[in-house]
Amino acid sequence: MQKIKPIDVILWIVLVVVLFLFLGLFWGLVALVLLTVVGLVVTRKREHEEQEMRPNEAIEDEAIEPVDEHLDKAMLYSSQGKFDEAIKECNKAIELDPKCAGFFYYWRGRAYLVKGEDDKAIADLGKAIELDPHCYPAYFARGGIYREKGECDKSIAELEKCIEVSNRSRTPINLVTIQEAQKILDELRKEH
Repeated sequence: MQKIKPIDVILWIVLVVVLFLFLGLFWGLVALVLLTVVGLVVTRKREHEEQEMRPNEAIEDEAIEPVDEHLDKAMLYSSQGKFDEAIKECNKAIELDPKCAGFFYYWRGRAYLVKGEDDKAIADLGKAIELDPHCYPAYFARGGIYREKGECDKSIAELEKCIEVSNRSRTPINLVTIQEAQKILDELRKEH
């Protein structure tokens, strides 16, 4: 990755000031966002071209890219209903990077869940939580499995943990998960 030079920062600040002075706040922001995106694309392309000119040097992210490719494929296969293929991609990613595989165990667990292989799903979701205790979707998924199996106490414990973990970072997706988990918890408590 290229280092940012002080002159680049000064030029960027001057450009921002000029944009806001001549275009106003709204259009200045729009232009700033567009320029930032273009700048990122151009920088990434330049880095890629420089790497091609120096094939013997490795870039830091090179080891990560194959793992990311497997995750992308697993997510794509899952969205297409091709769960066996998604599982194979997760297996490859786990093999490549077993220490950072929590997310891959989560995705593989989801695929097993949709296939109806609950025991494998529970095992993988448990491994995802073991590797990343903040993986709130894994708690949510396990809570759902336990609910379907009629294991209300386990389901309640998992959903409570999901809410606890997802409350730590209140993003829109977390809020949806929290609301859904709370709704299911309320239903379980009425039944139990």
